[in-house]
Amino acid sequence: MLNLKQLRLRIKSVKSTRKITKAMQMISAAKLRKAKFAIEDGNAYHASVKKSLCEVIVSSDELTPLANFMINNESIESNKPKLIIAFTSDRGLCGGFNQSIIRMIKSNLISSEETKIIAIGKRIVHFINTNYSDNLVAEYINLEINDKNINELADNIISMINDNSISSCDICFNFFKNALVQTATQKKIIPFTVDTNAHKTELVGEDVLNKLLRLYIIAEIKYAFLNSVASEEAARTTAMDNATRNAGDLIEDLTLAMNRQRQSAITSELTEIISGAEAV
Repeated sequence: MLNLKQLRLRIKSVKSTRKITKAMQMISAAKLRKAKFAIEDGNAYHASVKKSLCEVIVSSDELTPLANFMINNESIESNKPKLIIAFTSDRGLCGGFNQSIIRMIKSNLISSEETKIIAIGKRIVHFINTNYSDNLVAEYINLEINDKNINELADNIISMINDNSISSCDICFNFFKNALVQTATQKKIIPFTVDTNAHKTELVGEDVLNKLLRLYIIAEIKYAFLNSVASEEAARTTAMDNATRNAGDLIEDLTLAMNRQRQSAITSELTEIISGAEAV
């Protein structure tokens, strides 16, 4: 059992920890607000690119080789491995955010040894390098959402398509539903499902179609990236809020134990004083 001095030190330590978790909660909450606005803009861009791509596809008399692959999976052997792009965080302290994606990737790799992985985030990179290094084709740590990085990712995917080295492409990420709910999601982006009811357009041509297909890949990567970032901050906000509450409960328990020991010590001293007085 802890003595009074140890209890005081423990309470002081837990209070310091509570200040840190509270600060981290506030920082993550602020980042989450920005991420939610980014998702709204990203969703509009994502929907616009898909709509334009469907309009050009239904208006085209002949599809390019890239379009044939991305839409119909033509010009490629069905026994080729599939590609998975996996998003996790570079930092911890976000509950089960990373583990849900790691479990999903592990399930894919167990069911198909030929799966190729593009790992984004320190947690998934470490997991793949440790357990499935042969499946790793590219890794990104501390990746930021900017045109240079997204374009590089898109170019890697298109290069694998042109080399006939993959059969399909999925993205694994945490879908941001709200601040309390984030769902581990595996979304197939290739082959692309065309909306055959899309309106026809006069803006057709090989260059237009290929550029829109590239923009579609970029839009899907950004969509997953933005959802992953928002989900990470939401998960960290919740985790730090729980840690702050737990620290408060622990402080109350330790304070109660300390007060009981102090009361017991005072009672013992009073008993000794009274006993001494009666002896005199």
